[in-house]
This record gives sequence, C-alpha cells and structure tokens, in this order.
Amino acid sequence: MKHKTTNEDLSRKTRLKYLRIFHGVYELAVDDNVLDKNFTYDIKLIGEKRDLNEIKPFSKSEVNTLLEASKNPQYSELLHFYLGIAFNQGMSPSEIIGLQIGDIDLMNQTIAIRRNITKGKIKETKTVYRDRIVPIFTASMPYVKELLSIATKKRSIWLFSRDDGTNLLDVKDIRGNKLLIKDSYVLKQNSKWHKLLIDCEVEYRDLKNCRHTFAVSAIESKMFTLQEISNLLGHSDLNMLINHYAKWTVGKSLNANKQVNLYGDTSGDTRKIACI
Repeated sequence: MKHKTTNEDLSRKTRLKYLRIFHGVYELAVDDNVLDKNFTYDIKLIGEKRDLNEIKPFSKSEVNTLLEASKNPQYSELLHFYLGIAFNQGMSPSEIIGLQIGDIDLMNQTIAIRRNITKGKIKETKTVYRDRIVPIFTASMPYVKELLSIATKKRSIWLFSRDDGTNLLDVKDIRGNKLLIKDSYVLKQNSKWHKLLIDCEVEYRDLKNCRHTFAVSAIESKMFTLQEISNLLGHSDLNMLINHYAKWTVGKSLNANKQVNLYGDTSGDTRKIACI
C-alpha cells in the first residue's frame, strides 16, 4: 500500500490502523448476519512487528511523570508502588510480585530475592545468580515501607496482594489485561498500564522496560561498576549485561576520570629519568 500523495509505502502502524477499521466494519456485518465470517482477521500484514523485548528505556522525565501520574487510583492501587520498585531496584516483574514481608530487612536495608510468580505459579528464582540479596536504595525506601504497611493491614505475607491478602497470580494483575476492545470500530488496548502511558503521552513500551531503565540509568550514572550492576540484576556474568546493554557501555572510556595515577606519585615523572 502506498500513500496517495507521496507514493511512499505506508508504515506497518498505518496499515494496521486501516486494518483495524475494517475489522470493526466487517464485525458489524457479521453481527447483522450479512456475513458468516469476518475474514479480515485472516489478513496478515507483511512488515516488521514491534519487538516487545526491545530495550527502550524511559527518560528521567518520563519516569518522574509516570510515577506522579500513577498515584491516581484509577490505575489501580498497586501500579504506583510497582513502578517505584521497578524503576529504582531493577527487579523483574515476576520477582517484584513474588516479594514477601520476610524478604525485607529494614535494619540492614536489604531485599532478599528468593522467588518469582508467573501465571499463577510460585517458583524459586531461575538460577543461583537470580537468588540474591540487594540493597534497598534511598528512592525505593518510601515504596517499600508503604507496601509493608499495606500488607500488615491486610494481614498478608505478600508485599503485592489482592484485597483479601492472597498473592497475585501474574504481573497482569497490576498491569491489567492486554485484551483489545472495540471503540468506534477501532481495536484498542485497555490495560491500566497502557492507559497510563496514553494519559502521560509517553510512547508505549512493555512493562519490563522499567527494569531496563534501571540498568541503563545505573550504567550512565557512573555510581556503580558493571559487575555491581550485573549482580543487582541477577545476571550470571558480565557478558549478559554487556550483550543486553552494549549500546550504553561501548565507548564509555572517554568519560573516565582523567585525574588518575594508578602506580604512585612518581610514575611518569620524566624529571627523574636519566639520559642515556
């Protein structure tokens, strides 16, 4: 398909928008028994699909906007607290909803990551590297304390739980379902996360990009070594960190502190070198 004026190929996003309109029109025809089947659902668009695994971190301003806007209860009681942990601790979605009160050590300001929850199944962490103890960073502490207070009121062992205190079954209990709904003949996502992004005018990204945002921000802050960041994320080795975030690690040597003398005050002192 080409644009009528420019004669350029339409983007996949534009073609998908048109297809969704046809979905709605033909769905009405099926409802009125004019057609037996909505054959537009059999149409497959050729082109690059959006990669949900693409690493596309949020900017600092986007993080602040999302954290502020998510305080509104219309996005659910827990989404704001989830984002506060995800952006500031770098844990995965399944690790976050798997947290229990006993995993929090306020005295030593640490979180023990021991389990994850996905699709209703409570499991131990994937590998020995993912089973880890990480510091509670200053920005995370208010969220952790409030979650502990909420859990105590619910008499729940889970930091993130339902109204009756039972554990969540999946991160979609916070994010909301990704089901599509018909709105003026156009299919739209109706998840709470998607609505938050739209309301904040932030480009849609999968929720796991909160973790990616932490990793990239930690790299760019120069407050951590790469090994420390790798350990915080639960990576088995540095290769995983570098492979995932190569774009943000390559070429960083030019930003290194130039006031460095690794071998003592006299190394490189040419005045003490005798001429031969």
